[in-house]
Amino acid sequence: MATVRTGVMHRREPELDRVGVVEAVDVVLEQSDFALQVLSREVREATVHLQDAQVVVSGGAGIRAKTSSSY
Repeated sequence: MATVRTGVMHRREPELDRVGVVEAVDVVLEQSDFALQVLSREVREATVHLQDAQVVVSGGAGIRAKTSSSY
């Protein structure tokens, strides 16, 4: 996965002569194929806009304690 801040990259003109092949793939996933399970989800209305932020700090499943010094 990659993310890019808004306005960092310039949009290119489409190359209309390019073609590709679409291949249908049947995927069967079992619950055991997932590394995590969503126990609950909370959605809030945005009060800030990330594209306006100088710095964005985020944490995830790898975060230990606030004072953990291992990265």
